[in-house]
Amino acid sequence: MYFYKFIVFRISNVRGGPAMSSEILSATADNLRVLSAAMVEKAKSGHPGGPMGGADFMAVLFSEFLAFDPDDPFWPNRDRFFLDAGHMSPLLYSTLCLCGKYTIEELKDFRQWESPTPGHPELDVARGVENTSGPLGQGHAMALGAAVAERFLRTRFGEWMSHGIYAYVSDGAVQEEISQGVGRLAGHLGMSNLIMFYDSNDIQLSTRTAVVSSEDTAKKYEAWGWKVTTVEGNDIPALREALRDAVEERERPSLIIGRTTMGKGAVTESGESFEGQVSTHGKPLSKAGASFEHTVRKLGGDPENPFEIRPEVQKHFEEVLARNRATASSRKQRRLQWESENPDAAAKLQSFFESRLPEIDFEAIVQKPGSATRSASGTVLSVLAEKVPNMIVSSADLSNSDNTNGFLKKSAELTRTDFSGGFLQAGVSELTMAGVMNGIALHGGVIPVCGTFLVFSDFMKPAVRLAALMELPVTYVWTHDAFRVGEDGPTHQPIEHEAQLRLLEQCNNLYGRRSMLVLRPADAAETSVAWKAALENTACPTALLLSRQPVPDLPPSGRSRFADALGALKGAYIVVDCDGEPDVQLVANGSEVATLIEAAKVLVEEKSLKVKVVSAPSEGLFREQDRDYQESVLAPRAPTFGLTAGLAAGLQGLVGPFGKVFGMSRFGASAPYRVLDEKFGFTPGQVIERVEAYLRDYRATAESYLTADA
Repeated sequence: MYFYKFIVFRISNVRGGPAMSSEILSATADNLRVLSAAMVEKAKSGHPGGPMGGADFMAVLFSEFLAFDPDDPFWPNRDRFFLDAGHMSPLLYSTLCLCGKYTIEELKDFRQWESPTPGHPELDVARGVENTSGPLGQGHAMALGAAVAERFLRTRFGEWMSHGIYAYVSDGAVQEEISQGVGRLAGHLGMSNLIMFYDSNDIQLSTRTAVVSSEDTAKKYEAWGWKVTTVEGNDIPALREALRDAVEERERPSLIIGRTTMGKGAVTESGESFEGQVSTHGKPLSKAGASFEHTVRKLGGDPENPFEIRPEVQKHFEEVLARNRATASSRKQRRLQWESENPDAAAKLQSFFESRLPEIDFEAIVQKPGSATRSASGTVLSVLAEKVPNMIVSSADLSNSDNTNGFLKKSAELTRTDFSGGFLQAGVSELTMAGVMNGIALHGGVIPVCGTFLVFSDFMKPAVRLAALMELPVTYVWTHDAFRVGEDGPTHQPIEHEAQLRLLEQCNNLYGRRSMLVLRPADAAETSVAWKAALENTACPTALLLSRQPVPDLPPSGRSRFADALGALKGAYIVVDCDGEPDVQLVANGSEVATLIEAAKVLVEEKSLKVKVVSAPSEGLFREQDRDYQESVLAPRAPTFGLTAGLAAGLQGLVGPFGKVFGMSRFGASAPYRVLDEKFGFTPGQVIERVEAYLRDYRATAESYLTADA
């Protein structure tokens, strides 16, 4: 009985349609070659050789295996295709053109201003582009993330949600260091829903791969626990068989190594083969040494009109699209039946994909007084583990230090045999972790969070930048946010890192919106509010910069400290006010706010100054407020002094041209953090001296201006 059920399950979940004739698939591949080469030729730039070599795989995958709804590109249960080798974009656009997602005119506009066919693909799910790609290696990390999300959701809602994740990588992706992390993690978790095609053509941009590598890639992936199949990458029946075997695999991720030919079909003016040449990797055929016209003719195209879809290929893809519509309709009917039988679970699933959060009373989260903000974050995460059922949290082997273990203690680790938990142990591989988080976000339905030390954000920057480009709501928990890491010394003490992230916060994405939200909370209450902001921010990634050392709770000025801290949702707010125009306004974020409050007490009580203290966890958010609010928080004509444990540039935009910022101008040092505060000039007494010196200079400058005006 049980054996019978297992067989039924296996048959009903096999992906892949009926086999097409090799002749029509070969014609499709040749049509893709001509379109790809023509796009690069017309643009006078690009990469034709790789697309010409990989066309057979794309013809087989999209004709027989990839399940999608031509009329509903956002269908949650579609198979996903992640292109890692972004320079292969002509092949992707050409294939999607056959699927009705791009017009011939748009292919002709390849690499032109405001064209939907940019040089490297940019996320556009409506057109079938599942990820922005270009920096090699990251595409298949995203594919792994999508596979993690698929298994996470399938575990919770049932096998009817099963769908496949396909990735396309090149020699460059395999060489990039991120492939180590992806290969290790996917194999360790047994991600059998991940199928990766490695276009192994022995050529890269400037040389042959043999010049830079002699490793046995197949054995490497086998050692990681992958199912590896090596085939002739331009042999359609062999590709089909390899894909079928991969689809049937239930224990391991699959790697299909396709031994393809760079510039497949390319010939010279005299008709001699020009296949396998390095030059065709990154130049139009006519510039690489081949004949574009003769190549097009050999491949069955018209050199006078290379931008055409052949009638038989057009008919073939009409049938492919019809079959996919039928498949999608059948699967959607299966979902409707499940929904009718499981209304509560169906409502929950719907909320996941609509990014609707459950009710969370952040004010009710009890924070320990004087907590390090990393500890306060851990307290919030322990609540989120119980309140947010579709969250995956990861850490790069630092969960007990970045306090993401607050989540882990209320959840469980994802393992090869059990995805019922929500914590992904990424190991010491920050870039892989960040790429996987991007893939989770791209899949949809799951909220990704990852943590490590702020100084190690350096490892993650390429993936963080792509998250910003794609508007992905990934939350980064970056702890140990300043030189106050202490005895670990300058290698572990971030100095320039916050300023780098603030620059990203100032940079708009492709849609004219702020590309990142950066929050450095000043105390435990602000940390709770920062988490509220992060979860509600679905338009871009969020960075939480958190302290290692304890920080005092800021004094409440209203109903409660939490109520005051809600001002952080506007990017900056007043924590200590004065009557009338201030003699000086002090601004900081993070740990330095408490230092300014201590300094302000002395300046008020002993120096008889009117002092305002402002906490500014996010300049980006602050600049989005109306002018009246901004000027109510930071009076535009008042002397302004900023304090930061990072580079002074991080606060310069808030203090203005006549303000003064005291920050770090060197790397850190190894010593207890209180000693470092004193040595680097961050004690309240030292700050008071700097504020007084600034005010003397400010007054002298103002008097010189008045004299000059007179």
